[in-house]
Amino acid sequence: MNRKQISLLSISVPVLTLLLTSCETTEPAGGGGDDEQGPRLLSVKVLDYSPAPGQFVNEIPLYQDGDTRETIRAKVEKAMNSGEMVTLGAFGGSITVKLKAPVYASHDGSPELRILGNAFLYTPETAANPIGSAEPGIVMVMTDANGNGEPDDTWYVLKGDHFDQAVYTSITYTDNSSAGDDKKFVKWEDSQGNSGWLSHNVAYHNHGFFPQWELERTVTVEGLRLPDNGVYNEKTGNYDLSVYSGYADCWPNNSSRSGLSLSSAVTLEGQPVRVTRVDFIKVYTGILQNNGPLGECSTEVAGFQSL
Repeated sequence: MNRKQISLLSISVPVLTLLLTSCETTEPAGGGGDDEQGPRLLSVKVLDYSPAPGQFVNEIPLYQDGDTRETIRAKVEKAMNSGEMVTLGAFGGSITVKLKAPVYASHDGSPELRILGNAFLYTPETAANPIGSAEPGIVMVMTDANGNGEPDDTWYVLKGDHFDQAVYTSITYTDNSSAGDDKKFVKWEDSQGNSGWLSHNVAYHNHGFFPQWELERTVTVEGLRLPDNGVYNEKTGNYDLSVYSGYADCWPNNSSRSGLSLSSAVTLEGQPVRVTRVDFIKVYTGILQNNGPLGECSTEVAGFQSL
């Protein structure tokens, strides 16, 4: 079997039941809130780690001979519980976690979550169009409504900038590394008939882009694809990445604008829902773009914070 389907989203969305829980709203917001040192790292169990091909795959976390899908999952879980970085690879690469303690909606709509990344800014935060290392990761949340401890209820999306322009698509990646062309290292084709390439920056990432612990060299992912945020800057010869609010790995961790609010939750069709409790979180890279020497857009995650 040379294809592997990673299902990130359920296309079928049930009739809205806007209130996902009842008595839980009496619990403290944020599953306990901050301590005296500030927001705390949430303890999580990593249920699934499925990166798409990318330049940091096999590096963070580090692949070692003999690693399997389970040993990599354990490495990622350790990283998430200690604030260390992992990559999700290109569009569609994902991580799914179960929170050891739920996060509850705030009473005033203020942010409840922060997903730590490695974003930084080139411009002041107050700029009209902030530019930085933004690599938007779409965030999905689920309440364990049936109480069985499994992520088999309904996923909702936290709506951020340009969400209304997002297109639901599937992408198939094919390893082309054997051809020896660094500009055409991995081929991608989408369900709308478009295609392109991920390039290979051999000076910094001289290795394969597909997970070494997996056998497949063709993989299909699906999800909501946001519009590209990278624009080529002729003066600098580099790409300027616009910061999108409402996603992972866009604003710096120390920025108040990196917080995420459950009040932004919507269905895949964009209909608002009221989420009062979160037990599961899924993050996946939401942009498919090759940014010259910067390589592909790939969301990085370094843990989950309660605000």
